[in-house]
Amino acid sequence: MSKNFEGQTAQDFFKIGRDLIHEKKFKDGLKFLNKAVKLDSQHLKAWTLMGLTNIIMKNNKNAIKSWENVLKIEPNNANVMFLMGIAYQNLKKYKKSNECLNEAIRLDSEMSWLNFHIANNYLGLRNHVEAIIAYQRAVEAKPDFLSAWFYMGHTYRELGEYNDAIYCYKKAIEISPEFANAWLNIALVYRKLNNRKKMHECFNKIIEMDPKEVHVWGILCMQYMTLGDYKKGAECLFKYGDKIKAQFKVEIAKALRECPLPKKILDSKIKEEFLESWSKDKSDYKENFKDMIKNGEIEKIGDFIYLREENLDEEIKTRVEEELKEKGESKIEETKEKVKESIYRETN
Repeated sequence: MSKNFEGQTAQDFFKIGRDLIHEKKFKDGLKFLNKAVKLDSQHLKAWTLMGLTNIIMKNNKNAIKSWENVLKIEPNNANVMFLMGIAYQNLKKYKKSNECLNEAIRLDSEMSWLNFHIANNYLGLRNHVEAIIAYQRAVEAKPDFLSAWFYMGHTYRELGEYNDAIYCYKKAIEISPEFANAWLNIALVYRKLNNRKKMHECFNKIIEMDPKEVHVWGILCMQYMTLGDYKKGAECLFKYGDKIKAQFKVEIAKALRECPLPKKILDSKIKEEFLESWSKDKSDYKENFKDMIKNGEIEKIGDFIYLREENLDEEIKTRVEEELKEKGESKIEETKEKVKESIYRETN
């Protein structure tokens, strides 16, 4: 029987805590759940909800402590064993996570799909072979497991088993024909195999699909740039150019430096749109400059300054040059001139 505390029972405190958590007042809710378990250490629902709430708050260690108390009451609770496995995974304690996940499967064979998480843990341990075995078990348990097929494709790709990687990506596409990431990764495998025809077929399929994922267009842009198809690269960039993060744009700028600016292929309108879209998030540029300075990437800064020379905020430009000088770099102008000469040489 629950003990009284200030005239209330553990169940009363549990209900108050539960309602607060439903209102997303997590810290307040946890205070009342703690009161509940102090009065009734066997209050299963309170311990379970404490664990789930701590996971939401990304406090994995406290979540594990809560579920350990659940397992003292119900040692064969497969769901809680699974949740503990995920908490350990979040803490990057992959071996401990797999112990919990395997125990959950042992307690409930219907949870064999958890091999997906076991596979992810093996990747964390850099054991690709065991990861593939676990992914295979996951898709045996759940043949339409999209993520398992997709990440198994990634794992085969990392091992250089390209035909198996393509097979897995295609299985993912069978499940979800509009899965742009799978088409993109098949294209990258075909590029590795030097099968340009198949690669471009995949690229064209993605463009036809018109996916909303910004990073897909960013990667397509980079692929076309490195292949020398700067016009298509620019088209991909402008699809969601204003949403691509500045960090990625620096890499795109590096690729753009290698194309014949400004006379050939990329006309002045495209160049103007590129610079205009790029100038919208200046706060990100400041952070990028700081990172480039910190890493001593002088040549990249030179490229970046040149590409945005007309549009670059003077305040930012001045700050960059001052910070470079403070770090003992006295060849800023020389670096800029070197970059300019290189581009002009490619252009003419």
